[in-house]
Amino acid sequence: MLSDEWLAGLRAEARGKHPTVAAARERLAAAAAGVRAVRLWDDPEMGFSLTAGRVSYRRDNGDIGVSIEQRLPRLGLYTAMKAKAEAEQRAQAAEVMAAEAMLGMETAKAALELALADEALALEMQQVKWVKQMAANAHERTKDPMAGTAEALRAESEFLQEAQKFAAMRREREQRARQLNLLLGRPTTHPWENLSLPGIASAPELETLLARLSSANPRLEALRHLASAADAQITATHRERLPSVMLSVDTMTYSGGNFNDALFGVKVSLPWFNNRIYRANEERAAALANAAQRDLAAAERELQAQAIAASTATRNAAQQADAFAKEIIPAASKAAEAVNNAWISSKATLLEVLEARRSLLSVRLEERRFLAAHRAALETLRALVPQNKR
Repeated sequence: MLSDEWLAGLRAEARGKHPTVAAARERLAAAAAGVRAVRLWDDPEMGFSLTAGRVSYRRDNGDIGVSIEQRLPRLGLYTAMKAKAEAEQRAQAAEVMAAEAMLGMETAKAALELALADEALALEMQQVKWVKQMAANAHERTKDPMAGTAEALRAESEFLQEAQKFAAMRREREQRARQLNLLLGRPTTHPWENLSLPGIASAPELETLLARLSSANPRLEALRHLASAADAQITATHRERLPSVMLSVDTMTYSGGNFNDALFGVKVSLPWFNNRIYRANEERAAALANAAQRDLAAAERELQAQAIAASTATRNAAQQADAFAKEIIPAASKAAEAVNNAWISSKATLLEVLEARRSLLSVRLEERRFLAAHRAALETLRALVPQNKR
């Protein structure tokens, strides 16, 4: 049976091997490097010059010039850019959690589909064996001179159909196993033992889920940090339009060994010439920040709708699986048995017996499908509102 512990192991294995999570972690490493790449000091600039002229002129004024310039740090701009980079790093960390949650959901659902395929195969195997026995019984009845061969031929045809159906279901089971192996990074031919579906589990209350969704969902957390990064960019654009200050030192030295002079200076940028450009950058940053907030609000509504749908699906599937197990399957079993007994006493036709048996098989499969759908919806809720953040 697919226990919670077994599924947790599958999720951990998928997280450790799947390239989607690996790519998200690489982006997180890049964002962390981006935080370290924000610099307070610009690179100093150094110049070198030689003067050509009369010896007396070069002796008096110098002929080797060296200049050094250093732009002073703009602490406000640095703080804003640092805050933006850190917010982007936190957003990427949340993206890693989102990738892990979605991959865990896909892996668990793939395992549930494989378990459903195994249980459907088991039910179909019972059907094949039953039809084969019915065909043998029908052939026995043809020994009666008063009996015809129609029922025997019909039973033989039904057996061949069920055998083909069973073979097709085996191929589908192999496909499910290969898909699960791909998610786990295993060889596609890795064998799987027969799995069985777990029982009905309790679902968290919808209001509790919706209350926790905003703070627990990693996708919303990533968008929230991206909105913070956009706000930090607004501050950065404001700081960029402020004048910057540069200190400079220019010296002249005579190649014969005399030091002539040194000139100390201060330079200030004049950003007012590009005021229109700075204003456009500020408008762009403000618009992107507003868009980030709208994206966050839209994503929260979308995820709330998904949570409501998954919660409803969880409860509906659980109730239907329970009803099928406790009411519908027992009733269908009794009906199939009654029709079969009637056929033995020649009070019912073989077609009625086969139809009753097909109906029983159908409701049994439907109960298993509802149980798998119940568990799949729970996995969706687990991905939307993780219980424990990694």
